[in-house]
Amino acid sequence: MTKVRESVLHSIGEAFNHHRLPLNLVEPPAVAMPTMGSEPLSHTIHILGATRDSQASPLIEPFLNHPDSDVREETGVAAAEITGSTREPETTTLDDCSTTRPITTLR
Repeated sequence: MTKVRESVLHSIGEAFNHHRLPLNLVEPPAVAMPTMGSEPLSHTIHILGATRDSQASPLIEPFLNHPDSDVREETGVAAAEITGSTREPETTTLDDCSTTRPITTLR
C-alpha cells in the first residue's frame, strides 16, 4: 500500500510539469503529513509547493526542521516556490488543457 501511495504522489507531482493545479485539488493528503514516511512526505511537500499558493505555506513550514535532511531540503524548495523565489515556468491551467501549443517547463 505504501508503494501505491508513493506512486500516486509522484504522479501528481509530475502533473505539475504540464499543468498548474489549484491547492484545493491537491491539499487533501496534507492532513496525513505528520504520519508519513520521508519519501511520501517529500512528494507531498513538493506538490504543495508546486501550487505556488501562499495558503500552502502553513502546511509545509512545520517540516523546515524535520529530522530528515531530504525533507528539510524539499521543504526549502517548496517554500521558495510559494514565495516566488524561483522563475515561473510556462504552464497551462486546467482551463487551458485543450490547447495545442507545446508546453515548456523549467528543469
